[in-house]
Amino acid sequence: GILNTFAGSSTVHGLMDKNSADTKYRATALGWLNLIIKDIAKRQKSWHWRFLEKTATAPTVASQMDYDLPTDIDTNKIFAISDWTQDRTYIYVPYEKFIRQVADPSNSSGNSIWWTFWANVIKLYPVPDSVWTFYLNYIKVMAAASDNSTTLDIPDKYEPVVINGLLMY
Repeated sequence: GILNTFAGSSTVHGLMDKNSADTKYRATALGWLNLIIKDIAKRQKSWHWRFLEKTATAPTVASQMDYDLPTDIDTNKIFAISDWTQDRTYIYVPYEKFIRQVADPSNSSGNSIWWTFWANVIKLYPVPDSVWTFYLNYIKVMAAASDNSTTLDIPDKYEPVVINGLLMY
């Protein structure tokens, strides 16, 4: 934000013009708002905002190891993958260890016990041999605001935080 103020950018023009119909002013204010959203999101390195907690479900497919991640996921904030039908929580294995332990995961099928992710997909091992639903607990990424946004991912009770951030800019 400070670099943009000193160096200038497409969002830092018309700062003295407070006409809300002015597209440059609107772009500037939107730029500030999105900087605040990023700032709030970055303040959760070792913890997280409870309002960003999500659970996604997906059915497994027999003989399929790879499953797409939700589009709003923060991959550094996947907390658990579990199978409620069989009352089992999968164990996370970092991909580097996973690939050293299992050169060809397709050689083994059954009830999955491990999970990892690579190239934006979740990998289950052993490869599921039947269909069940797995549950993914994760933290979602806050969506950027646009000029057409009517809501933010930040609950109303945190409006003072957003307003104070905008006043700072």
